[in-house]
Formats: sequence, structure tokens, C-alpha cells
Amino acid sequence: MINNSKQSWEIGAVVKVGFIAGLIVLAKVPTPADYAPDAYVLAKGINYYEFVPHKGISKISQDKAAWLIKEAKHMQEKAAVDAAQQVDAIISAMKFQASVIA
Repeated sequence: MINNSKQSWEIGAVVKVGFIAGLIVLAKVPTPADYAPDAYVLAKGINYYEFVPHKGISKISQDKAAWLIKEAKHMQEKAAVDAAQQVDAIISAMKFQASVIA
């Protein structure tokens, strides 16, 4: 995620990358496995771009943009499920510990 920027990188925000202004942020694609910055799917008119900070911007097809957006949504859903499972495990452990102490 981009933190040190004067621009908002939230979905739906309009940003400028290099000399390309008026890009709309369509999705943020987390990249946890390679420790690289998150990728962003951007659009301007009928053109789509993939942007990774410090690596650059590249033009992509609409099909690849759709696939990246689908991947981003899948990863967000998986993260939400993992977080819920973690919360359930913590609650279960706390209940067990309380029953042992009581």
C-alpha cells in the first residue's frame, strides 16, 4: 500500500503516475509472497494499466485487468475469512483458560 504520497490511492481515486494524469484506481492487488509493494489496476478511458511502485507502470488488456481485479477480491475475501478464524480461535482459547482458572 502506498502511504507516503500526496495522492489518495483508494479505489475510485484519480491519480497521476509519471506523465499520465487522470488514472482511476480500480483495484489494489496485495503481493504478500514476494514482499514487493502492492500492485494497482488503473484505468484511463479504454486503456488499463498495472502499476507497482518503484517498478513502473505497464499497459495491460481489459481481460488481464479483470483477472487482476478478481484476484484482488479473492485475496481480500480470504484475508477476511482468515481473520475471522483467528478471532474464533482466540475466543475459544480464552473460554478454555477461563474455565480452567474458575
